[in-house]
Amino acid sequence: NNNNNNKNQNNQQNQNQQPQPMKFEEEVALHFKALGYPYPVSKTALVAAGSPHTWPSLLAALVWLVEHIVVIQECSDCSMLGNNNNDNDDAFDIIVGNNNNNNNKFESLPELEQKTDQAFFAYLHKSYAAFLAGATDQSDAYTEALIDMFERDNMVIEGEINR
Repeated sequence: NNNNNNKNQNNQQNQNQQPQPMKFEEEVALHFKALGYPYPVSKTALVAAGSPHTWPSLLAALVWLVEHIVVIQECSDCSMLGNNNNDNDDAFDIIVGNNNNNNNKFESLPELEQKTDQAFFAYLHKSYAAFLAGATDQSDAYTEALIDMFERDNMVIEGEINR
């Protein structure tokens, strides 16, 4: 009977307690996982960040994060990309030439480089989002569209060389 009273008191105390805020190291590890970082970030390494043996893994995570931010920034800077997913699908189709607007023509090498960069960053954006959502068929379709665009551009370049 005494054990039941103690259990009831413990249950009431647990229900009355406010949820504790996350520790910094738990929150950082959770955010890296949510962003899709391919390796677990050690909470112990975050607590002992000053230890030389923890630096390689933490620096690798930070390098990955910076590269991730750069890619996102490049995609947002791309003038062809919109702010919502439908705009991004349309922009990707325009860039890779899936809209039958004869988009595979270019006037100069710098124009080709700009078009290629825009297509690649649009591809990265859409393909990575599809990958994270588990839509591998959609991700594969984006890859095929990008390959098709590159092959069309190569044919145009080869035609110009053979002239």
